[in-house]
Amino acid sequence: MQKIFDQLNPWWQKEKIETKIPRPKYLEILKKNINNQEILLLLGSRRVGKTTIMKQWIDYLIKQKNKHRNILYLLLDHPELKDQSLLKLVDEFYKFNNLSNQQKTYIFLDEIQYKKNWDQEVKALYETKNIKFFLSGSAISLISRQKTFLTGRYLKYIVQPLDWQEFQIFSQSRDILNYLQIGGYPEYVINHDPQYLLDLVDNIVYKDIVEVYKIRQPKIIKDILLILSRAVGYKISLNKIAKTLKVSIETVKDYLQFLAEVYLVYEVPKFSSSLNEQIYNEKKYYFYDTGLVKILSGGGNLGCLAENIAANHLKNNNQEISYFYQDKKECDFIIKKLDNQGNFEFQPIEVKFNPAEKSKKDFNLKQKGLDGFYKFLADYQNKSGLIITNQTQGIYENFKLMPLEKFLTK
Repeated sequence: MQKIFDQLNPWWQKEKIETKIPRPKYLEILKKNINNQEILLLLGSRRVGKTTIMKQWIDYLIKQKNKHRNILYLLLDHPELKDQSLLKLVDEFYKFNNLSNQQKTYIFLDEIQYKKNWDQEVKALYETKNIKFFLSGSAISLISRQKTFLTGRYLKYIVQPLDWQEFQIFSQSRDILNYLQIGGYPEYVINHDPQYLLDLVDNIVYKDIVEVYKIRQPKIIKDILLILSRAVGYKISLNKIAKTLKVSIETVKDYLQFLAEVYLVYEVPKFSSSLNEQIYNEKKYYFYDTGLVKILSGGGNLGCLAENIAANHLKNNNQEISYFYQDKKECDFIIKKLDNQGNFEFQPIEVKFNPAEKSKKDFNLKQKGLDGFYKFLADYQNKSGLIITNQTQGIYENFKLMPLEKFLTK
């Protein structure tokens, strides 16, 4: 056990930590929460960078606290740790480093979903020792079923694929078209090996869905992913998917839920004041990463990829998103926001991204596809709206034109 601990915690011997390229916005999470007692839970897709962020947090703690041996990192899918309880592993850590229960320690548990009953053991340790816990996990379905013991004791953060600012640092490219097509999985941004993303999808589908839910026909899940990748930005009929794949609509609903649980896709409902209408109307589905859309679809329309990126940006900034559809007129997004008087209003957002546009003159405010945007402004007497474009920028009576690059920095 000592040998495994030493391998996983090289800083005990004051060896350098492999922190890779910094992601400052996640370091801010640590800084904000370092002195409170809440457990920090990092969730997200496989290979999105959770382990690297943990290593960056450890590096920061060592530099701030200068206590190398008070920090424990455990990779819980390690074969030698698989059958060991967390209580025993932590007890060994305290013994190895001559620590008392009163001394402050920092424990990082990576891939927590691999440890059965982890929440009960973490709760016991949390209440008996002076520990600040940091946990990460990929399969939210496993985690959500077990974290009830920790209610009120943890803060959850989602690790997303690289945003536009991070992409520029990792790729050393300022070309928005590259970002749309490559996406934000860190290793793929650096290496550009298409097989990497295909293997990633297989790992997520088979390890986080098929094995967990004992799926007998995993190909159906991948077929649904392929259908969604070709329908980004369009309303999806679950009935049509069910008929195409010759499965029940309940199976399609279940599999879509599983794909959402592992952070591959998410749904956007129709805008309506009626909850029933939101629930039962067709949804739109977007991918957490546009690189996956391009690989799975065999190309990916740039306009659809831009719409997906805009949806991700809104979602990542905690915006409540829906789409508008009425009288066969559609607007990409409706977001809920506060006006200057502190009242809620709804803002329409339309993505009209065309790389061929080079100047303001190229953009036609009466072009096809803006009917839904104008209808929403008129019907709801909105004071603001936004059209996201390629290069065009300007302010009109009650809406703005804004380049995608600028929108992604707001």
